[in-house]
Amino acid sequence: PPFGTHETFKNRLRTIGTLLRGRTVQLSYLALATGMISAHVAIPAISPHIQLNMGVPRDDLGMLYMAAGAVSFFTMRGAGLLADRKSSTYAATFFSGLFAVNIFVWFVWATPLVPTIIPFALFMVALSGRGVAVQTLSSKIPALEVRGAYMAIQSTILQFAGAIASYLSAVLM
Repeated sequence: PPFGTHETFKNRLRTIGTLLRGRTVQLSYLALATGMISAHVAIPAISPHIQLNMGVPRDDLGMLYMAAGAVSFFTMRGAGLLADRKSSTYAATFFSGLFAVNIFVWFVWATPLVPTIIPFALFMVALSGRGVAVQTLSSKIPALEVRGAYMAIQSTILQFAGAIASYLSAVLM
């Protein structure tokens, strides 16, 4: 059988059940899902927002995405260093705060006080920095013998959160 004996399969299910009952595990999954949903609800609104509210021509979007992506790529190492040197919780809180402030200033306040590249790059930095910090924090949670199960469930939850975010984004737009 692909899953081993019936008894082995029951033991694996028991292990997964024990893992899922852990409060820290539940909170880590909730944090990951919340982060995924908050990011992916906003992402589809970025291009129309940049074009319609910030006045950036569609032809300039590629360069804007490339520049902001490059800034984010090079700052991700700094996010990892911050998580390692201070703490994962500190880094996750810092980047989540940066994300929230940036969303408010850029989408709610929506007064272009600076060139669009600055809030867009900050958005990308906040997303990638928060992702690095939360994944670092999350990797410390499971015991070695259940890490594979923990990560498999985490992947499922992230995919499900992405689907929820896609639905919410479609409803909101």
